[in-house]
Amino acid sequence: SLGLVGSEMCIRDRDYGEQEFRDIFQIRNALESDTERTLGSGGRDAFIAARDATNEQVRDYLGEKRFTEYERLQDPLFRSLKTVGERYNASDADVIAVYDISNQANSQIRELSRNKQLTAQETRQRVEKIQAETQSDIVDLVGEDAAKSVLDNTRRYNFRRSGRGSR
Repeated sequence: SLGLVGSEMCIRDRDYGEQEFRDIFQIRNALESDTERTLGSGGRDAFIAARDATNEQVRDYLGEKRFTEYERLQDPLFRSLKTVGERYNASDADVIAVYDISNQANSQIRELSRNKQLTAQETRQRVEKIQAETQSDIVDLVGEDAAKSVLDNTRRYNFRRSGRGSR
């Protein structure tokens, strides 16, 4: 299961004790067990509500700072960027900054795509501007070679997230 695989990743990448891992596993496992029953009766909305409630339980358990770490480690894009960072000797702080920049740009682009007041050309121009600024910021952080790899990974994962790529 995805949630449990992510939990295993979390424990490998950070110093979480065995008991914490077991507790988080129990919280996530309860969601997955309930989800099978929930999907039949409440569908997607019920699943989202259950997931949000589970995330709140994990947040309460770990605290805000560690929950933020935990969430990042659940994201395949972050794990990919972490691997790129290791290959190019980027610091953890730089990898996190690149991840945050990428997510912010992706959010801005999604927001633009929903703005029905813009023409297609205006949207395209603004998206290109965001992409150029993002690329520049990432190059400034990790250098040209690492930035190329980061941007390739980011495009691939964002394409999959949008539902257009295969998994």
